[in-house]
Amino acid sequence: MQIRSSTPEKGGAPWTREPIPVLTIQKFRSVGRGISGEGNDSDWGFRRSKSFEMMPVDERKEMKKKNKLLRGEGRTYQQPKRVPVYLLIADDHKDATSMVYGICWTLIPHAKTSQEAGALFASIIAAYAPDLLNAMIVPLQEAGCEINELRVPTESTDYGYHFDLENSYSHAEIVIFIGVSLMLPFKNLSEKNYASFVKARVKALGGSLSPRDERLSKMKYPLDLTRAEMVKRMFAGNKELKQEILRYLMWASEQKGLLGGMGRYASMILAWNEMNMIVSINSLLVNSKSPVLDHVSIQDEVANFSKAWYHIEKSPCPRYFRYFCTEAEEKLIQRRNLPTLCAVAQEILNMKSKNRSIVNFAGTSERGALVQELVEMNLNRVVTESAAIKFLFDEGDYDELSD
Repeated sequence: MQIRSSTPEKGGAPWTREPIPVLTIQKFRSVGRGISGEGNDSDWGFRRSKSFEMMPVDERKEMKKKNKLLRGEGRTYQQPKRVPVYLLIADDHKDATSMVYGICWTLIPHAKTSQEAGALFASIIAAYAPDLLNAMIVPLQEAGCEINELRVPTESTDYGYHFDLENSYSHAEIVIFIGVSLMLPFKNLSEKNYASFVKARVKALGGSLSPRDERLSKMKYPLDLTRAEMVKRMFAGNKELKQEILRYLMWASEQKGLLGGMGRYASMILAWNEMNMIVSINSLLVNSKSPVLDHVSIQDEVANFSKAWYHIEKSPCPRYFRYFCTEAEEKLIQRRNLPTLCAVAQEILNMKSKNRSIVNFAGTSERGALVQELVEMNLNRVVTESAAIKFLFDEGDYDELSD
């Protein structure tokens, strides 16, 4: 696998570009001596003015220095310091993948920086899914990493990386942790939800991939919240990486064995991620042909939803529309275009869960009254048979991955 150079090309980095002047000064072609009475370093000077000629000599000199800076003379640029990191790559040794996992999972809980945690995380993913390596290198380089490739085990021992194969990971353990790891860049992490999220994912993957081995469903995921947040900061903002992860999971879901089981489960969990309100509106209001949609006060929002859903349905992969759409299409699914419909859908969900909290999302009192009116209208609707799309997940599956 070719590793891209971490050294920016000459002229391509921000610090090598010509600065944009922040001060506009009128110039003219000067002849002979400058207006300060001294010889000019160049043939450009300031336009004579009464106020300038009345300035003290020191202030004139200072203004001439500013003029030089505006022309780029004497300006120096300091290239940001690169942070050296190591990518551990499995070589041809039969136990190399287990060694990479053992070394990285041992070190990453002690990572001090996002760059260090990101490099170890990328090594873990690439050991099992090498096609994702180049996509993970890009955000590492953007974060200022100087990437060094280190082969395991042929070169790792020279750098002090050792691992006892007696404590190596089984294939099932590797697949379970990979499945959880691939979902992390998509997850909104917090102290409240992180522990329950990884525990539930490990339990579900362990129970489905190897139901006879109860130990797998009770394993502890090696990353704590602090390191998971480091990984999130490093990779979550890269849309291209998320696209590659989803493509990999869709491919994996068509395979057999443990890989196929992991791919199908992770694909199902990430389906409709960051689109939960759009899904709720379609499921709770559109599918049931709710009279709410006929209310005169929200016709603009109904039109916005219709346009957004049209683009979602015509997408090659509607479940992951959020990650494969264009910038213009992404604006269509923003909540600000559907504030009342989102509030009504949220209130209906809260009523189903016996957690009524209309004050939290209704906004102004006027909006709250309208939302309450529409909710009551929906409760009195005549339920008809739905002809809309069928979802591949239960209600709880997208609650935990909410926007």
